[in-house]
Amino acid sequence: MKYPGAEHYNEAVQNPAVFFLDPIIRGGTVKTDGLGLPNVVSGGFAYTYRFGTRAGDIAVRCFHRDIPDLLERYRETGRFLKALNSTYFVAFEFLAKGVRIAGTVHPVVRMAWVEGETLLGFVQRCRHDKAAIGRLRRQIAEFAAGTEAHGFAHGDIQHRNLMVAHDGTLKLVDYDAMFVPALRHLTTADAGHPNFQPPSRTATDYGPRMDRFPLAVLDLGLKALQRAPDLWDRFHTGENLLLSRNDFLDPARSVALGEIARLADLRDRVALFRGMCGRRVVDMPTLAEFQTASGPTVVAPARGPAQPQRYVSQLDVVDGMRYATARAFLGKPIELVGQVLQVRSEPHLGIVLLRFGTRYHHTPTVVVPLDVFAAWPAANRFSGKPWISAIGILRSHRVGDYETIQVAIQEVADITFLSGKDEAQFRLGRSAPAPVAPPPRPAPPPSASPPRATPPKSAPAAPGRPAQQPPLPDWMRPPAGAVTRPAPASPWGQPGSRQPAPVARAPSTRQQAPSAPQSAQAGGSPWSCAAKLVATIAAVAAVLWLFRR
Repeated sequence: MKYPGAEHYNEAVQNPAVFFLDPIIRGGTVKTDGLGLPNVVSGGFAYTYRFGTRAGDIAVRCFHRDIPDLLERYRETGRFLKALNSTYFVAFEFLAKGVRIAGTVHPVVRMAWVEGETLLGFVQRCRHDKAAIGRLRRQIAEFAAGTEAHGFAHGDIQHRNLMVAHDGTLKLVDYDAMFVPALRHLTTADAGHPNFQPPSRTATDYGPRMDRFPLAVLDLGLKALQRAPDLWDRFHTGENLLLSRNDFLDPARSVALGEIARLADLRDRVALFRGMCGRRVVDMPTLAEFQTASGPTVVAPARGPAQPQRYVSQLDVVDGMRYATARAFLGKPIELVGQVLQVRSEPHLGIVLLRFGTRYHHTPTVVVPLDVFAAWPAANRFSGKPWISAIGILRSHRVGDYETIQVAIQEVADITFLSGKDEAQFRLGRSAPAPVAPPPRPAPPPSASPPRATPPKSAPAAPGRPAQQPPLPDWMRPPAGAVTRPAPASPWGQPGSRQPAPVARAPSTRQQAPSAPQSAQAGGSPWSCAAKLVATIAAVAAVLWLFRR
């Protein structure tokens, strides 16, 4: 079945009494942003809208992709979850006759609305709170034990399908790919998010053990953040927790796994996880076994040259600096990458506009709710024209004859600050991966007594040159043969942003001539004498300039 797109559904949800067939939805009102457009979240198969009704808020899921055996899947999943009566799931009702668009009736799912934030948003906000992360890990472990005891699996465990309610309880949403015993004759509807699934998973891997690997990914990442919250700034990309598919494909060379293995009591767990990256889904250990690091920990060593890495996202990564190219993705969930060149606050609309240009017309824009914008630290409010990545559905917006395209975010975690243009190009598949930022240096131990002031030492003279009088300070003297260039200004240099690691460079070969024979050095060529004369004049000019200041 061919389903409508986002623009058709956006029109329908704004006129529910006309398009929807369910009386509860027909009597509700869709939630909109400051521009009057519906707030919508996209999953792998459906758009989710929030409706206000007399009985409370509900979520309405409208499908945009076909799911084989959709009716059977939701019928059996509903029966199973009703009997299970678990607090980790949300009550829902599958409506085969949900909405009529262009004369065709399409199914929808109506379910209770979860007041809270995604696991990703929760971890970003609370990663320095060890107790809060510990409570989340315990709930994930309890859920994992339930899947083992009752023989079911969610099928798409990832950071945006797990919600943390305002009361701190864990909730799972999006049941399109669930496995329950009555569906064992089917194959999987979705292979899951690549940054949470093992490389070996295929469409035939549909059974109660599907969740074991992604649950281990979550548990290992959360445990590492309890030990070292700064790992978030180094390895979180916006579409993962700490690990990604690149780490699963080459676990022996994974920088992230290497850093986690250095943390207290996680070495054995990382060794076991490295072995899991090469196992079949049916051979994965349970989360309880993984947490105790029991089972074989053998992992094949890296062989051959390292494979070039690429940025992994479940969505299309779109260049927000090219309007015509980006517009082709209207109505689709995307990751929009661009540089914020203008920040425009609209307090009367309750939104802030982040524009990848300096005008309204034909400028891709990120729409941020005012309360979400205020959640960023004061130092990180998009100063310095930062490069960012934003997750959402691309939509169009018109004012008279002028048009723009927009992505409207829902929470802080929907935006990721990039280290600069190089990382943006890497995400767009146009360059090599940006280097990982190094860990922060530990602070020096406090001294028992204040250090004594010592006069600065004179820098030694460069080889082959007479000493300068007076000598330059050490911090002003470049190494011999080096070319001094101003450090490139980072578009986003605030604390907490992921900066590329400094790369050590060998002295430039352009500055060093091959050694001449002894006889030639004794006589001195006219070119070498001229070079020395120019260097001496430049050095004297530098000293005179310093004294003049």
